[in-house]
Amino acid sequence: MEQRSIAVSIKKVSKRYLHQGREVPVLQEIDLTVPQAAFVSLVGPSGCGKSSLLHLIAGLDEPDEGEIILHGDSKSSRAGKCGYMLQQPLLLPWRTVEENVILGLDVRKTPRKEALEKARDLLKRFGLADFAENYPATLSGGMKQRVALLRTVLFQNELLLLDEPFGALDALTRQTMHLWLQDLWESISASVLLVTHDIREAIFLSDTIYVMSHRPARILQRYDVDLPRPRKIEDLSQEHVIQLEQKIFAQLMEEEKV
Repeated sequence: MEQRSIAVSIKKVSKRYLHQGREVPVLQEIDLTVPQAAFVSLVGPSGCGKSSLLHLIAGLDEPDEGEIILHGDSKSSRAGKCGYMLQQPLLLPWRTVEENVILGLDVRKTPRKEALEKARDLLKRFGLADFAENYPATLSGGMKQRVALLRTVLFQNELLLLDEPFGALDALTRQTMHLWLQDLWESISASVLLVTHDIREAIFLSDTIYVMSHRPARILQRYDVDLPRPRKIEDLSQEHVIQLEQKIFAQLMEEEKV
């Protein structure tokens, strides 16, 4: 079988931050890879450093030790080379849906006509064309997250960093968003690194799950998810999937005791 190329490789990455005059270790010799066009998730205790790792990958900060290799390059700046979506959609209230979707292209000074054509194609393909002229205040929580995801994809669709994008949604909307994101991801063949507290979400969406320890975070375990695609919600009821969920949950509960 042909081996997939690597979108991002994290090698022995450690990070410390200053807090009240002393150094606090947050990440400790993190090793992980995201293959090209793969969906990878990070789960771990609250505050363990998952979001800090995404910041490093996005080029918003630099590791104290180790290296981050993005598309085979460890030397160049990583800033602007991945799409990065936070938990809150952060849509601009004075811009319509399509204007929010093209925000990254506006920053890159893409010609307006070209940017709008790209946005309208995405909106049509993923069921949002009827809302193109709406303002964010008129949208539901799930709709806002869809718009924010499409904005992230349009800005940079080779590597997407998603930080708890569905954490604020109710359970039913979250399930719907999992199916929608699966369709979106499969259509663009992007590499995705998702941070989530939801084990079932990680299992449903991911090819690989990394479980992180309490701070300073280390990688405790890597799991490959044995489910064919496209996936259905009822796949989560399979016995081996339930066992995987229980195993990860038990690891996280042990970490919460630390």
